[in-house]
Amino acid sequence: MRKAREVLDAYGESKAIVLARLVPAVRTYLNPLIGTVGVPLRVFILWNAVGALLWAPEWSCSATTSDRSTSSARTLRSWPPSSS
Repeated sequence: MRKAREVLDAYGESKAIVLARLVPAVRTYLNPLIGTVGVPLRVFILWNAVGALLWAPEWSCSATTSDRSTSSARTLRSWPPSSS
């Protein structure tokens, strides 16, 4: 736990919490550590919400882009149109 506290002190609690929201592997380990080292709940909720506001549009845009590229691939796969 001392190492976790050192990381939080080095980067700041706010940056660490936002980073944990944006990087799934980091979220898995950092969120429980944030609670065990005594970060106040109010601070965690605030910065987790900020991270969520950054995270949601990022994933929404990437899903939309992915869907468009998939649609394009389907269109190209049916090219050239079959002649009847």
